[in-house]
Amino acid sequence: MPNERFSIGEMQKITGVSVSALRFYDQLGLIKPSFVDENTGFRYYGYEHFWQIEIIKMCRDMKLPLKDLKGVLESQDDNRFLEFLELQRENTKAELKRLRGVVADISWMERQFAEKVKLQSGPLLYKKYIPERTVIPAFWENGFSNDLLHLKLQQLTEKEFKDLKTIKRHYGYYLDKDKFMDGKIHTDSEYLELDQYRFTKNDMTELLPAGEYACFITKIFSNEIDLSPYFAYLEENGICPKRIIASEVALTFFDWKECLFEVQALI
Repeated sequence: MPNERFSIGEMQKITGVSVSALRFYDQLGLIKPSFVDENTGFRYYGYEHFWQIEIIKMCRDMKLPLKDLKGVLESQDDNRFLEFLELQRENTKAELKRLRGVVADISWMERQFAEKVKLQSGPLLYKKYIPERTVIPAFWENGFSNDLLHLKLQQLTEKEFKDLKTIKRHYGYYLDKDKFMDGKIHTDSEYLELDQYRFTKNDMTELLPAGEYACFITKIFSNEIDLSPYFAYLEENGICPKRIIASEVALTFFDWKECLFEVQALI
């Protein structure tokens, strides 16, 4: 065998490119062996392939789409190669923007969980000022369960979620005030709160009023919920709630029935 021919195994050792990758590049038409043994089917490469492989490795390291590279390399045209690079730069900038959003979402989730830990370890009863909030509510209907209520909310917010590029969202419930004061949890509505609404008409949103709220940290759907400390707190402070809201403390990825809520009574 002439010395200028290298087997596919030898190419792997010299270039560090795996045999499977070399075969894949062959399928894409990027690198064709200079000789294929008719009897064995073994592929052999020449000196000219080393630079071609180096180019492909550089393009791969830059995450350039190899499937589009064949025509560019065959053109032997600097301008076409520059156009190819400029297009990939714009694609990479868009992907970088998306990844920055992912990093921001992860940071937001970390803050959510940190706040959850803080609330669980701190006082469970307190008053605080809450600014005005714009939410999309889905209201209870006859024959509903909380699962059906959530499905209705998903249907109402379908357009928002199709274009939503972040996981940042906040869920909560309007609670029936009279039943709550009798020690019973009944959801009149489930709501979604986003930073902004792009497709939802104003008549489908509601404003939760700003003001002082008497708050209580608890799991409202737990069978072991005990509201007596909250009722005692309201009575001691002479608070007669105008409305009751249950605000999810942190976006949950697990059983929603175990989700921690901040019960908010508007004073």
